[in-house]
Amino acid sequence: MAARDMNIEIARVASLVGVVTIHAHVLGMFGAATAAGFLADELSRFAVPLFFMLSGYLWKPVVLELPVGFLLRLARRVLVPYFLWVAIYLAVDRSGLLGPATHAGTLKQWVVTLLAGDPGYHLWFLPGLWLGSALALLLIRLAGVGWAFAATAALFVMASFVGAYARRWGVDPPSFVYRNGVGFAAFFILAGYMARGRKPGMAPALAAMILGGAGQVAEGYALVGDYPAGHDFSLSTALYAIGVMAVVLSLPERRESRVGAWGGDVFGAYLVHLLVLMVYAAAIPARGLAPAALCVLISTAVSLILSRLWRRARRTAAPVA
Repeated sequence: MAARDMNIEIARVASLVGVVTIHAHVLGMFGAATAAGFLADELSRFAVPLFFMLSGYLWKPVVLELPVGFLLRLARRVLVPYFLWVAIYLAVDRSGLLGPATHAGTLKQWVVTLLAGDPGYHLWFLPGLWLGSALALLLIRLAGVGWAFAATAALFVMASFVGAYARRWGVDPPSFVYRNGVGFAAFFILAGYMARGRKPGMAPALAAMILGGAGQVAEGYALVGDYPAGHDFSLSTALYAIGVMAVVLSLPERRESRVGAWGGDVFGAYLVHLLVLMVYAAAIPARGLAPAALCVLISTAVSLILSRLWRRARRTAAPVA
């Protein structure tokens, strides 16, 4: 793909909006509009799986030919920012500037912080991407793409039962047990890789997305008593997210897009968006459907702008060879 289809970049931006919506709900921005908050949360759950699928979709042949080199480059790109931003979110949490500290300082809490980024709970995506990529590449090397996909699908089903349904059985496992590269990321990364070069067609893609989205909402409603602030994923998430990816791939290719032009800024925006949301929630007391929508819009825009400014500053500061 000499020139990247801008639909991919638009999908990145849409996923960022989904993630910001989820975390606006977690922070209580929907207020008394509980039904709207629930629906917005559940229907945004395609976002992180889509990020993983886009990563796999963009794998080049050299990734499979030289996996160790790829994983080393990926580690520099995602694990270094991970630990830096974990430290930033810890400092903000401990400062108490944006609300009471949530980090308990216990051994269990530090383990969760190391593996899942808490209190920067969105940061789990970064080690999840690396670990999921490593597992996917290992399974491909051992068994081929087809068997690797089957194995990661089985892991996803097991992780879904633990992550979505364990509280029904009186078990409340730490999030990193199911929200990680093994049980979640590898499956979607491989799904994205296997989608390369495919045009599924808009009708079946829409059918999968709608059916999966309905299942996502139905499972979420069944679990709302256990997860009042929303749950990460359930069995329907796979069909829903894959359906969204199929819709993206079924769109006519485009080479220009004002929205897609922000795709390169999504990574930095993802890192900072929760901090932006926390500042917004602390500064703006309004709650409800309209205030939440405004919060999502402003927080997404501010996060993207901050990311772009940071990228430009890095380019300016880079030494000229």
